Amino acid sequence: MYLKKISEEILRRYEAGNPTAGSELDSREVQLLVIQEINRRLKLEHAQIHLPLGESVPPHAAIATYDITFTDLVESTERKRVCTQLDSPFPGSYWTAPNGQYWTNSSGEYWVINGHQCSLEVEQDAVDTEKFTLTFSGMTAPDGITFAEIVTFITSTSEGYIELVGIEGTPLTAFGIAGMSSITATADGFSFVYDTNLAATSQYEQVLQTIQPTILALPSKDGVTDSIEIINIRKCVYDVLPTYSDKSKATLPTQPINLPRGMGVWKLFSKSDPWVSYIPVSSGEMFLYNGRNSTAIDNLNVYEYHDNKTLILNKSVTDVPVDMQIQLLVVDPEQLGEYDLLPIPADMEFEVITSVLQIIQPQRASDESNDNNQNIR
Repeated sequence: MYLKKISEEILRRYEAGNPTAGSELDSREVQLLVIQEINRRLKLEHAQIHLPLGESVPPHAAIATYDITFTDLVESTERKRVCTQLDSPFPGSYWTAPNGQYWTNSSGEYWVINGHQCSLEVEQDAVDTEKFTLTFSGMTAPDGITFAEIVTFITSTSEGYIELVGIEGTPLTAFGIAGMSSITATADGFSFVYDTNLAATSQYEQVLQTIQPTILALPSKDGVTDSIEIINIRKCVYDVLPTYSDKSKATLPTQPINLPRGMGVWKLFSKSDPWVSYIPVSSGEMFLYNGRNSTAIDNLNVYEYHDNKTLILNKSVTDVPVDMQIQLLVVDPEQLGEYDLLPIPADMEFEVITSVLQIIQPQRASDESNDNNQNIR
């Protein structure tokens, strides 16, 4: 029987006649209930009849093939500092290679002979003593970078701190971005207003520890113009970043029939090599193999049916083919059209109709006055 036909039969019995436009039930709701009931009965039949006889595949289940995509498996998350700096340093004397490239250490810091000479002037606000105007002047912009682009670099985030790299001649080295405002590019530098109260509102303790020396030193620099050396400007932000494991995961495109030992997931393979399928292991076994026998399982392509919707593969995303496919034992509403034959025998159709009718039958509340009246039976 077709899905549409069996659904219409249920609707006619429910309405005691042909359904009308004002029917309480929609045919799509009935079709979904039919699919769910078929899934339930196939599982029950398989567990009670076919498994004791040694049959591992439900005889009425459809094996559907889907494309599947694996992604990185997040092992944990932690708060990390992420720093970026201007692509080129301020003009100065640096060690360079014969091809003109700058020598840097493992942290990306330049080998410096002399930094860039400029001036830093600090002026405290006469009314709000927690505000300071800082003006950098006498500067030459780094190669290929304008002072307007430096302002954009600083203002592109509202959290974290700005650090003057290789600074000499002043204790003012780090500024909380939350406290910086009115950042303006000038002909020979840039300036900004720094509010120490706002800077101290950062939600990250690491930022507060970094900018604290500058906040304490600012009042003593009021009205002072220092001659300083600077190499670069670095921006650091703290963010919660994932740590990826050496495994990958994929979300199943649809829900397979729930069978013992995860056999609803029938086969996982690469489309370019369909005869070599991946090896399933029971839930939790992959964790056990991560110890002493990890090298043995690493040489195999193994997956674990982690829950009702996720597969975990013992390979990283870079080691997984891009054309992966999966076969599932399903009765999928998205794959089963209205005029497709239902994957059940004829005798089970009547049972499905009866069960669905019981589900959609209105459940009326008991009438206590009638129930307690002995004259009414």
